[in-house]
Amino acid sequence: MDVEKYIIDIKEKLREEGYAGKSINYEELQELYKKYGQGMGEKSFALQVLGISYSNYMTIKNKGTKAKILKEIEIEKEEIEKIQEKLREEGYAGKSINYEELQELYKKY
Repeated sequence: MDVEKYIIDIKEKLREEGYAGKSINYEELQELYKKYGQGMGEKSFALQVLGISYSNYMTIKNKGTKAKILKEIEIEKEEIEKIQEKLREEGYAGKSINYEELQELYKKY
C-alpha cells in the first residue's frame, strides 16, 4: 500500500465532507480516526492527515480544546516545478533575496 497516496485520498475525502479549516475537539478527532485511520496510530493520523501540530494534538487531547484541521493548501508537484522553472528563468537560481523580494515572489506565484 502506498501510504502517501492513502493519506492524500483521506485528505480529499475529508475536504469533500467539509472538514477543511474546521475546528474539532478530541472526540471529533477520535471519530475521524476510527473512520479513516486504518493502519496508523491516532497521533500519526492527527499530524499527517489532519495537519494538527504535535502541541495542538496534545492540547486538545489533554485539555479539551479545539484545533483547526486541513489548513494547508496542497500544490501539485507539477505546479511547483513550473514555478521553480519560472524562477530559474528570471535569474533567481542560487540568488539571495531579502524579505521584501520574497513577499513579492509569494504574491506573484
